[in-house]
Amino acid sequence: MMYRHGLRVSEAINIKLKESRLWIERLKNGLSVEHPIAGDELRAIKRYLRARKDNLPWLFVNERNLPLTRQAVNYIIKTAADKTSIKMYIHIH
Repeated sequence: MMYRHGLRVSEAINIKLKESRLWIERLKNGLSVEHPIAGDELRAIKRYLRARKDNLPWLFVNERNLPLTRQAVNYIIKTAADKTSIKMYIHIH
């Protein structure tokens, strides 16, 4: 999702879903916009939300039902990258 919509981590962790569109509150003086969600992406999001037991407004939450932090996303990306055969440094940018 971050790659597809060109999101910074801070923008992604604050996503709140509005029907089948994402409202992206851009940082660093960017233009805040609404993005349509493609069918495959929307189906995956709906499956994810059905599996959750909460009704929180954020799309990405941690085990304490709070929005993910930048540090948590960095850790997730690093952990996933370490499990691959890619031998270069992987980061979120």
